[in-house]
Amino acid sequence: MLGLALLLGLNTQAQKINKATRPKVKNVLGFTPANAQKMNGVALGVSFTNRLLKSETGQKALVINGLNMGLNPFSLYASLFAEEFRPYERDIEYYDKVLVPASEGQINGVSVSVFHSNAIKIQGLAIAASVTSVDEINGVSVSGVSNLAYKLRGVSVAIVKNSVVQAHGIQIGLYNKAVDLRGFQFGLWNVNGRRSLPFINWQFGKKTRKIDNKPKPRRGK
Repeated sequence: MLGLALLLGLNTQAQKINKATRPKVKNVLGFTPANAQKMNGVALGVSFTNRLLKSETGQKALVINGLNMGLNPFSLYASLFAEEFRPYERDIEYYDKVLVPASEGQINGVSVSVFHSNAIKIQGLAIAASVTSVDEINGVSVSGVSNLAYKLRGVSVAIVKNSVVQAHGIQIGLYNKAVDLRGFQFGLWNVNGRRSLPFINWQFGKKTRKIDNKPKPRRGK
């Protein structure tokens, strides 16, 4: 009897641990902030956040596979201060070593919003009515005002400004800036690690000059 009780106790404890650490998934339709680590389908909401505690799930990041639609009514106002709240340091190693481990998550697919501003990676297509201000873009980012990111692999299109630390691809806008570029820039004024030129600029080798992009204190992540 004692052995049976001990066995039942261990089994119950194992089930509790498994339930606490098992990734929580929502399919078809979900809402953000989310009580899940992964969402497959359509995600609607105001904030790309996983509300589950890290101690409960073993992971804080949220992953969306499908369509993400941000409907935050305050996002247009926040977009005016995007760079103030999310400064972009010159050293890409800072991003790789410090910010990547603290990332809030990833979107694989299409993300549509008035204003994207999260510590996330977007893989696919990002469309914003005003500003896209994220950590990393792999794919295409189209914004009505500006695109801001640490890393870009693909195409970045904005009416006013595109600004990244490390870019592999193409930037299109009135003002384009990449500290380290492997690709082309098309706009009224284009700045990269090799030179500054109007209309069209390019860089395919290591940067040869410094760009004035002084690090600023980061206001939390």
